[in-house]
Amino acid sequence: MNEEQKGAVASIRLLEAEIATTPILIALPYLHRDLRNWLNARGANLEQHSSHRIKLTLATALYPEAEERTIATELATEVEAAGRRPRSSSTESDEEPLARQGPEIVRETFPTREVPAKIVVNNPMFRDVFDCESYSLVNKSLTYGSREAHTLGRRKKDVAQSFGVRSEWDGTPPLKVFQFLRKFAKACDDNDVSEAEAFFMLQDFTKEPLRSEVMSVMPSRHGGNPGEVNSYLELINWMLRYHADEASLAAQVEEFNRATQTPGY
Repeated sequence: MNEEQKGAVASIRLLEAEIATTPILIALPYLHRDLRNWLNARGANLEQHSSHRIKLTLATALYPEAEERTIATELATEVEAAGRRPRSSSTESDEEPLARQGPEIVRETFPTREVPAKIVVNNPMFRDVFDCESYSLVNKSLTYGSREAHTLGRRKKDVAQSFGVRSEWDGTPPLKVFQFLRKFAKACDDNDVSEAEAFFMLQDFTKEPLRSEVMSVMPSRHGGNPGEVNSYLELINWMLRYHADEASLAAQVEEFNRATQTPGY
């Protein structure tokens, strides 16, 4: 028999053996290899992604429809959060199982609107672009209840028309973050979208790999994962810190100035 056939036979024999103490995918090397290849072909990138990002990456890669992708990423976030929480000693969970919850378990309002600590820059010329309030919306409502949740899909379509179809950003080049955020804020203002709605909407105007990064810091709308950011302005501040710094922006401005001063431009 060749090596492939020997591997298949070995895997079958292991299935028949007592392997209760051995993780099945490790015990079956060929099955393990094929599964890794299948996952990698669908965007898991197991060699590069840390384990806690694989669930989110697969959730976004396997579902082309926006609504299905949103549900999948939320469930992936729930699974990851559940894995980090200590198990209760009681026989019944303190929370209602996801299967019995409604389609949207949402907060009726956000906490009081607070402006995150400003990003400190030395050059006054850069203060506005690094200030999250520069991207604040006209509609500063913090209400996000059942009505807002049920109309979010339609509202996103309205914003997409203003933002530009297929204009999602993947996070590159990093300094495009300023243009992206201004464009998103304008599209929201054009459709009277509130900051509470925009908070849950921004992720749908990104694409991989940025989408997974945004989803990893967002709270779950089912309440299982509190999230690293909990308001629109906090999310904007995170986007700015994640993608830009004063030194990189200054270098790009200097390069632009030199190019425009060169004869022939």
